[in-house]
Amino acid sequence: MKSVIMVTLDCLRPDHLGFTGCRTVDTPQIDRVARQGVFFSQAIAQAPNTWVSHGSIFTGTYPFTHGVRSPYTRLSPRVKTLAEVLFDAGFQTAGFPAHTLMGPALGFNRGFSHFDLDKKEMLLSSDTAGHAYYRDWPVIWGKARQWLAGKKKPFFLWLHYMGTHELKPEAMNIPAEFLGKFPPLGQYYDAKISWADRQCVGDIEAYLQERELEDEVILVLISDHGDTLLPGKEPGEPGRAFHNRQLSEEVMNILWLMRNPGLLPAGITVTDQVRSIDIMPTLLDLLGIPIPVLVPGRSALDMIRSGRGGPDTEYAYLENLGAGFIGLRTAEWKLILGKKPESRFKQRWARFLCHHFTKKISSASNKLSNADTAGLTRHILDRGEVVAFFDLAADPQEQENLRYRFPDKAAAMRGILLDLVGQAGSMPAEGLFPGEEAAVAHKLQELGYLD
Repeated sequence: MKSVIMVTLDCLRPDHLGFTGCRTVDTPQIDRVARQGVFFSQAIAQAPNTWVSHGSIFTGTYPFTHGVRSPYTRLSPRVKTLAEVLFDAGFQTAGFPAHTLMGPALGFNRGFSHFDLDKKEMLLSSDTAGHAYYRDWPVIWGKARQWLAGKKKPFFLWLHYMGTHELKPEAMNIPAEFLGKFPPLGQYYDAKISWADRQCVGDIEAYLQERELEDEVILVLISDHGDTLLPGKEPGEPGRAFHNRQLSEEVMNILWLMRNPGLLPAGITVTDQVRSIDIMPTLLDLLGIPIPVLVPGRSALDMIRSGRGGPDTEYAYLENLGAGFIGLRTAEWKLILGKKPESRFKQRWARFLCHHFTKKISSASNKLSNADTAGLTRHILDRGEVVAFFDLAADPQEQENLRYRFPDKAAAMRGILLDLVGQAGSMPAEGLFPGEEAAVAHKLQELGYLD
């Protein structure tokens, strides 16, 4: 049985890699993995934020099933995580998250016999209270190597890299001479990706090569979402990068690379749409392990072998429930439902209301009930307006909103979206306890999700 190393490179856009044609990055390690493995060029996240997206990656289910609809809810006990399935199959399992929002409070430790999250190792922000921010890669990799030492039977190792996220300046541990080689767009976005390639992927590749483990390990490189990149206010100033707002292509298109010389072909690009919910069943299928019954995600192995997609992955559900958006994507069209704020002030006010609405429900009942989550989703599906409708085949950059030109097509996709949610139903969402909420709110503030 092969082992698995899965690496989440937070916020990484696949169009900002050397092998996809980007000329402002330096990513020889990731490019090498792509040459030796399988790349899914149209992999779509289910949500534009770390916690909801990882809920779908780890369970192969949509957010309305796994229950993580906001950072104030946790994974439903009715779904099984990838780590739980592999642990039950005899794997040694370990997880090394880079931030406490990916910790036990939301249930992301489930199935990991070793889950390493030491708050003392977090880089500190600049405030006087010395609040924890995130854990740097050398710390994570050093502890992961210790865990790997002497492992005999199959293992599943999940590693989380946060250096590609927008960071506070003091948390950007990138040498100045390296930083200066890249454009400042999106807070030196390309520099951070190039540093991740050298530091993170380079470390893993060196480890596998030194120990001749490339044939024994399925290496999976993914991202949870992408980023919208903005320039600085003045020439030469670092810009901004953000993602937890709407459902644009640059945010929802994610990295998904897999490599194993014995199980997968080399240099293959699958161009048909796949979803983040398909990652778990694809890995299980590759390992010959049964896929849990409740998983709507589908294995992509047939797509790899035939080069063609199928109806099972034709539709990708999208949501940012906190911002009031739900969408449906095909390879040709994208529908987004919600209430679009008319001004920057209204947008900030809407984010404030959504945050406190979710928190109020959680505080009142210690959990987000099935009726609450289903009701909020149903409200958007039934009463939300068509905020955006794009012809992705003709307009992949989403420059022209066609919501008034194709009302019948948009209505048909809304009907499919209603059926998709209705057929799956909603699992009860487990809320956080009141004592956990203040800590979560501060973590969100540190990451820039709350003003």
